[in-house]
Amino acid sequence: MASGMYMGELVRLILVKMAKEGLLFEGRITPELLTKGKIETKHVSAIEKTKEGLKKCMEILTRLGVEPSDEDCLAVQHVCTIVSFRSANLIASTLGGILSRLKENKGVARLRTTVGIDGSLYKMHPQYARRLHKTVRRLVPDSDVRFLLSESGSAKGAAMVTAVAYRLTEQARQIQQTMAEFRLSKAQLLEVKKRMRVEIERGLKKDSHKEATVKMLPTFVRTTPDGTENGDFLALDLGGTNFRVLLVKIRSGKRRTVEMHNKIYAIPIEVMQGTGEELFDHIVHCISDFLDYMGMKSARLPLGFTFSFPLPSDQFGCRYPRNLDQRLQGYRL
Repeated sequence: MASGMYMGELVRLILVKMAKEGLLFEGRITPELLTKGKIETKHVSAIEKTKEGLKKCMEILTRLGVEPSDEDCLAVQHVCTIVSFRSANLIASTLGGILSRLKENKGVARLRTTVGIDGSLYKMHPQYARRLHKTVRRLVPDSDVRFLLSESGSAKGAAMVTAVAYRLTEQARQIQQTMAEFRLSKAQLLEVKKRMRVEIERGLKKDSHKEATVKMLPTFVRTTPDGTENGDFLALDLGGTNFRVLLVKIRSGKRRTVEMHNKIYAIPIEVMQGTGEELFDHIVHCISDFLDYMGMKSARLPLGFTFSFPLPSDQFGCRYPRNLDQRLQGYRL
């Protein structure tokens, strides 16, 4: 983002303009000063050094034939400081924008990241790194940024970026090629929808239910919440490996709220493979522990039970497994 070959040239152009206006070198302009590339960024770095900067400035300007005074050297050093400071601020503002977007995309209160930096300007200039770091932290105060110096040259870095980009492009092409066979056209999706609807309707009909590929089980839950529900309820969710107990607090009225507290319990393999009595003893133990955890040991609450397997229902609240002797996700019922 900042190249060492341009900063020195920018300083040279400023010095030429100041000399033409009589602000430097008593208005003297030499052919060397007018030659592009005569002031390099390494010269700017040397001039800005704290102890020997003014001495280096005198040597560099003398080689350009402008016969500088001490005041000229101070002015040139100030010009170099302004140019390098401007460069660091521009880089910091761009980096700050990127960091802000990263923080926003990640949705974190404080971003922690590492920024890799390479290039002779950052490595050789006596003040550039410090100015860049300070400005970035001022622009993005809610980010912890660690700057990591890369020892590979700019050309190597560019080559590596190109190689990585090529590899990612090739990977993307291979993924696209593999996934092409799985993509369905709009007509195919509509056909899937049509066939699924037919099978759902067959599953709902008594005479075709047994042969239907999509089994439809009758339900006695025929309404959805309308906002008038109110109270505290227990909910149980028994899955393949875990059992979850929830306390759901529903408040109706103008400020309707739903508050949930839950705790997850593991299902030991010996319980999964044991008898139904052992399974439900474990469930009761978990419920008792949860109520004790919530400070509601003696509470009497309505309870809903979810068993994540296919169960027909003869009437609301009465459910039983389809086949008592089959295994369902590791359970022996």
